[in-house]
Amino acid sequence: MDIKFYEMHFQPAESLISDASNFDKTSFSLLCMTERTDAFCAVSDKVYHVKWDTTRAELGRQQIFSATSSSSSSGTATTTTTTTSTCSNSNVVVSLHVLHGNHDNTAIIGVVYGHGDKWTLTVFQIDTVAYVISYQATDTLQLKPNLLCLSRDISTDNITVVATFYNEPCVEMFTYSLSGFLTKVESNILKMYYPGLYRCRGTIDRRNSSTDLKRVPDYIISMDALVQDNETRYLAYGTVDGKVHINVSNSTETLWSDLYDWEGPISALRLFTVRGQVCLVVCCMVEQVVLFTNINEETKLSKELQLPDSSLYDSPTCVTIMDINHDGEPEILVGTYGCCFLVYKPDFSQSQVSAKLVYFRQFNSPIYSICFSDITVDGLYEVLLLSFNGIHILQRCLSAAKRYLDNLLYEIYPAVTNHSHEPVVS
Repeated sequence: MDIKFYEMHFQPAESLISDASNFDKTSFSLLCMTERTDAFCAVSDKVYHVKWDTTRAELGRQQIFSATSSSSSSGTATTTTTTTSTCSNSNVVVSLHVLHGNHDNTAIIGVVYGHGDKWTLTVFQIDTVAYVISYQATDTLQLKPNLLCLSRDISTDNITVVATFYNEPCVEMFTYSLSGFLTKVESNILKMYYPGLYRCRGTIDRRNSSTDLKRVPDYIISMDALVQDNETRYLAYGTVDGKVHINVSNSTETLWSDLYDWEGPISALRLFTVRGQVCLVVCCMVEQVVLFTNINEETKLSKELQLPDSSLYDSPTCVTIMDINHDGEPEILVGTYGCCFLVYKPDFSQSQVSAKLVYFRQFNSPIYSICFSDITVDGLYEVLLLSFNGIHILQRCLSAAKRYLDNLLYEIYPAVTNHSHEPVVS
C-alpha cells in the first residue's frame, strides 16, 4: 500500500504554552472534529479553535473559551476571553471533548475546568465561522474529573455527557439538549449504562460474564461511544487496573455487556464500524494493541487480533481510525510514548481478519494525541499529532492520492474513462 506523508507544518509548543517546562498533558489535549475542517486544543485555562490560514499558509488559532474570566452566556469569541462564569486565576481546563453540530459550521463543545475541589462542567454550541457561542449550560462537579465523553442519544437530538473522576470509581452522566439545558441523570439510569462498575465476586477471568455483582474500584481512564443505525448504542471504557467493559443498549435497556482483562492500564480505545460490523481497538500500556472484530451479542469480545510489533515502541498512548489511502476501508493509527507513529492496515476481506504495519515514523518526543481533519480545506484529510513539542500536521502525498483516485475512477467507470489510461501499480 502506497502511503507517504509530508510534514507540512510544525507548531512549537512555546507558541501555545508560555512555559514549556510546566507542560501538563491534562491541560493540553488536541481534539479534532472528523469530517470537518476544524480542530480544538486546550492550553492551561483556555480553549482554542485551530484552523489553517490559507492566506498565510500556516496554522492559526482563535481563543473561544477562558476559565479565568467571565462573560455572558452567549456572545462572540474574541482573542481575549469568552467563558461562562467568574473563576479564580488558578483554574485550568482538564478535559475537553468536541462533537460536530447539526450544521456545517457548528460544534458542540464540553469543557471541564477548575482547581482544588471546585470543578465546573460547561457545554455550549459555537459557530466556527462567526465565533458566536450559544445555548450554553453549566453544572458543578464534586470531584476532579479526568475524562469527558460526549455522544449522541438514540432517537433524539440530545447529547449524553459522561464525566469520570481521578479519586472515585464512579461516573456522572448528564443530558444536554440543543436548546441549552444540562440535566443530571439519576443513578439508577446510570447503572444501566455502566454495568461494568458492578462486577462479580472473587477472581476475574479474562471473559467473565457472571451476574453476581458488587461495586469495585474501577477508575475509568479511556472511553468511546458509538451509535449504530440510530438504534443501538455501543459504549466501551477502559480502567486503570486493565479492564475493558463494553455495554450495548437501546433507548430503554441494556441488551448485553462483556468484560476483558489486561495486565496494565487501558490508555486508549476506539469503536468503529466496517462492512456492517462493529470493531474495537484497545491500547494497553504494557501489552500489544488489540483489535476486536465482529462484536455482537453472540461473539462479544471473542474475536481478537494482536497488531504485530505494536509493543516494541514503548507504551501506546493514543489511537484513531482513518481511511488514509482512500480505499474505503479504515486504517488504525497508533501513537506511542516512545515517540513513534504507527499505521496498521487490517484486511477484512477474509473470514480471518489480519493486519500489517504499513507505515512507521519516529518523532522527537512522545505522542499524546492523534486525530484527523481536512484542516487545509483541500479535500483530503490531514493527520494531526500532538507531542510535547507541539502540533504536527502530516499531509498525504498528493501524487500518491491522485494515482489511487485515477485507478479507482478507471475501475468504476471504465467505459467513460480514456481508453489509453493504464492503471498505475503502486
